[in-house]
Amino acid sequence: MAEHRPDDAADHGPDHQAQHRTRPRPEHRADAAEAGPGYETAAHTMPNPPLTGDALDLLTDDHRAMEALFVELEAPGTDARRRGDLADVLIAQISRHAAAEERHFYPAVRDHLPGGDQLVEQELREHAEVAELARRLITLEPGDAGFGGLAEELMGRLRQHMRAEETKLFPRLREACPPQSLVDLGERIRRTERHGPTLPHPDAPHSGAGGRVATPLLAALDHLTDALTDRPTRPADLRTGEPAGHGRDGARDRVNGHG
Repeated sequence: MAEHRPDDAADHGPDHQAQHRTRPRPEHRADAAEAGPGYETAAHTMPNPPLTGDALDLLTDDHRAMEALFVELEAPGTDARRRGDLADVLIAQISRHAAAEERHFYPAVRDHLPGGDQLVEQELREHAEVAELARRLITLEPGDAGFGGLAEELMGRLRQHMRAEETKLFPRLREACPPQSLVDLGERIRRTERHGPTLPHPDAPHSGAGGRVATPLLAALDHLTDALTDRPTRPADLRTGEPAGHGRDGARDRVNGHG
């Protein structure tokens, strides 16, 4: 079994700043693992990633949290401002999760599963498709005609991807890896998610040597954009009801190459 690589400095990027929307906020927004038993939304209670547990538990909880965001986003009673905030947080969750999987989880799949290279290549293609849909979604306002359909398409592709991971990859990796290896892997994933990118970067590498350079740089730029434009990027950011700021404008400029 391949030895797990030690964490490097890229996993310990700048602390996540108070993010997007020009409104008062706490000095430090808790990471999901620190924010209590769950996030209440109008439609669902979003689970927090476990403080203990292994990589597969953490990634599965990520999936449930993303689904919970979409449940409220598509609910008939959700107003346009709230839908925009939910979309921002969903896209940030997707972006962090994908970067962490590519950085840590997929190398473990390559190392421990027969045919791991082919499995990972398929997963990376799916990530690129989801990232492109997320990039397109963030360029739209909730009131735009194509917003709802594109959000549904994004979540449909994401659900297919998550279902395949949970029913195929996760059980196989649990059988192939010693329990402590999965716990250690979960710690590395958690650290990368804490400081990971919050915007989609479909063409950027998140694994290998390229990822070790690109991911922290992109994340730092994303966090700066979030802080300057007050864009919500975590479920905890949704707990207040103050009017939205101009976060989607800054994010739109970034993904369109203007920022």
